[in-house]
Amino acid sequence: MLSHRLAKRIVLFLACHVLLFYILGSPVTSVCVDPHGKLLVSGHEDASVALFDIQGNRVLQTFRPHGDEVRTVRFSNAAYYLLTASYDKRVVITDMRGDLMAPLMYLPVAEHSDKVVQCRWHPHDFSFLSTSADRSAVLWSLPGR
Repeated sequence: MLSHRLAKRIVLFLACHVLLFYILGSPVTSVCVDPHGKLLVSGHEDASVALFDIQGNRVLQTFRPHGDEVRTVRFSNAAYYLLTASYDKRVVITDMRGDLMAPLMYLPVAEHSDKVVQCRWHPHDFSFLSTSADRSAVLWSLPGR
């Protein structure tokens, strides 16, 4: 049996998902909630990424860091960075520090020879793992912050 609090979070999460699809009009391919439970990010088939304020119940912004369908969106452990991966073969990091209403700075940090399927942050280090349709799984180490 689900606790009342967990059930409420699930309903809110689903409402955000439906709202993002309704507003953006492009099917959602990936979603993630930041570790603090305040922000939801979604990746879409039209190569867009949407940032949603859960508490304010509003879209903060959408941007296009990729040239093809976004397959993975993941916040870093402290939510300072956003990792996105796409069928355009690239993995991009977006800086989430500062004003989230202003244009966000992002940078491609890894590339495969075929579609990127998934990526995940390392739980302790400033690195991430990505998998691709090129049949590879790569652990990428990033320079110190």
